[in-house]
Amino acid sequence: SSPTTQSVSNTCVFCEGGIPDLMLTVPTGQTCGAVKEISADHINGSAICNIIQIEETVCCPKLIANPCTFCEDGIPDEDSMPESAGGATCGEIKALAIKESADSVICSILQQPESSCCPPPPL
Repeated sequence: SSPTTQSVSNTCVFCEGGIPDLMLTVPTGQTCGAVKEISADHINGSAICNIIQIEETVCCPKLIANPCTFCEDGIPDEDSMPESAGGATCGEIKALAIKESADSVICSILQQPESSCCPPPPL
């Protein structure tokens, strides 16, 4: 009789290089750890696997060669909400920025509240 479990080499690949925070929650409300467990039940290349792999942008974002910078010298108050940020905190903006390329339009938009989040030191 043949084993009923799928070959490990054929299972859906999810965050192969590891997951920095297993408790981080994806938009569906599940943790990255739970998504990784679910991925093991599906075949690599299947429609469901492809959908699961979309969550890699949250659970194990790929490092960008030239990431967008935001408040490089630090943010005095990460919970501060600048008016120009549409309800996002300075800390949230910084987290979004590192996922964008420095020369992207999104980066230049994200950098707009920098003067509120990390004002230049007084001369």
